Amino acid sequence: MRFEIIFKEGIKLYPSEIDISDGYFTAHDGFYSQKLIDEWEKAEKRAISISEWHELICWNLYQVMHNAAKEDFMNNVFCLRPAGINPESVKIYLEQHLNGPEYKDMLLLYEH
Repeated sequence: MRFEIIFKEGIKLYPSEIDISDGYFTAHDGFYSQKLIDEWEKAEKRAISISEWHELICWNLYQVMHNAAKEDFMNNVFCLRPAGINPESVKIYLEQHLNGPEYKDMLLLYEH
């Protein structure tokens, strides 16, 4: 699987805009938005029905979007656009997961 392909397919699992206006900061520099979590859960359900690759990229996209949402919220921006996130950040998370023992088989199929 090529990163560019799974990234583009993963982005399509999410809506073009996610309202994060319900967000708030939590202890230890954290951030919480139920609306963002709801969109991730919907995307994850779609991803699971497609493939393990889609499920993994869905989670990696959420990880990066969560960080972006926190930064946006700090800057009084309350609408997150998944298509605007940095692909290289997602690639880092994906490759970290693929190097874990539970993804050995997928790593063999991964094309950088």
